[in-house]
Amino acid sequence: MEISRIQKTKNVHRKAKISIALTFLIVSLVGCSSASQDKDAAQSESAPVVEAPIIGGTVNILTWQTGASVDAAVKTVAKLYEKTHPGTTINVTILPYEQYEQKLQLAITGGKTPDIFQAASSALRLVESGKVLRLDDRIASDPLLSDDSKVRTTAYDLAKFDGTHIDAFPTGTLCGMQLFYNQDLFDKAGVTYPTAAWTWDDFLAAAQKLTVVKNGKTTQWGTTLGYLRGWDGGWQAIAASNGMGSFLDSSGATPRLAVEQPQVESAWQLLQDLIYKYKVAPTLSTEEIFKQSGNSFQSGKTAMVVDGCWQMGPYDNAIKNLGMMTLPVGSSGQSVGPVWGSNMIISKDSKNIDTAWDFLRWWTVTQDAMVPFAKTSAACGSAIVKEFDALLNTPWVNIPGGDACANSLNNVKNFSIYTPNWGEVYGKVIDPTWNTKLLEGKITAKEFVATLTAETEGKL
Repeated sequence: MEISRIQKTKNVHRKAKISIALTFLIVSLVGCSSASQDKDAAQSESAPVVEAPIIGGTVNILTWQTGASVDAAVKTVAKLYEKTHPGTTINVTILPYEQYEQKLQLAITGGKTPDIFQAASSALRLVESGKVLRLDDRIASDPLLSDDSKVRTTAYDLAKFDGTHIDAFPTGTLCGMQLFYNQDLFDKAGVTYPTAAWTWDDFLAAAQKLTVVKNGKTTQWGTTLGYLRGWDGGWQAIAASNGMGSFLDSSGATPRLAVEQPQVESAWQLLQDLIYKYKVAPTLSTEEIFKQSGNSFQSGKTAMVVDGCWQMGPYDNAIKNLGMMTLPVGSSGQSVGPVWGSNMIISKDSKNIDTAWDFLRWWTVTQDAMVPFAKTSAACGSAIVKEFDALLNTPWVNIPGGDACANSLNNVKNFSIYTPNWGEVYGKVIDPTWNTKLLEGKITAKEFVATLTAETEGKL
């Protein structure tokens, strides 16, 4: 654990006062010396004294809900920082994800921008308007954070919203996506457990064998869509494993979605076919029935699901014999997944920038701050600081295939989209058509490609 910055600051102040006192004493003793010596002494007196930043005061943080255990861990870390840094107060506000963007914008507009806030789709717009503190110099001058032998410095790429500058800090851990499965349902059906060599065709074949229909009614599904419905690395994992290029084309005057790629269309069509053609996944309306217990997988009615790392804890609690594996391999011969980090932005308007930065850094480089996440199964992935890998591995060591948590990060891409109007375009154009038309089987993937090409052109 790091030495308190408060104590360091007190020592620096004490040494500074002694230094100043000695300077005045020396000047008085040599007052009768040569003119050049007097000039040098005067210059010495007027030189600025560089002091260490004072760590203290209040830092307000705004973020969104990730899950009960993760949210509790964040608040625990804040309280631990206050305890180890006397004179500091860390206020954490955690909002439902669907409310976050709007309330953040209202806070900024009202002149009450949080000192720290999580990067959402509006991040690039805030960068362009000068609201974000860039962290390149702070990281480059930090002996630990700039050392790629000790830190996964590639994590900083997640926070380069403009493609160049580090505009946020990815705190704590990196997260991927895994294939979760119910061993008991596999055993009952006599289906071999997933392996790292599985293809998406193997996934489909197993889902068909694991789907149970009695008297014309499905009583068990082979899979459910899980986070394959997501747009920041969900379905893109399928498309990327099949050789999809960049999903965002920034070569023109304005960015555009490169949805005309065959890998995109085939990934979208697969999701629809899992429900309506192969009938191995529940419809969205059927899945809603299981919402109270989480989803159909947690209810024991579905054999496997592709989902994010944050679901390991809830799934492990719900499923007696949980198994895990990396994502299936695509036609490219590779398993490709998303990588996520909790990108926290420091407001350029913050009145307490040094303490805000010190807290984010401390959160990531201090072992005590990692413990709450390991205890709450919130660390299905890898630490940004490599030294903490063993600690963060503890939640999954007893789960068969649990090392998929770390292995899922071996071949990853960042699929998050940061354009000035992405949030609005997604909310008004993409999401409604995605959920109420494509995933309801009302239009084909090819029709969805045509729709998005026309309706998002020039709007991002």
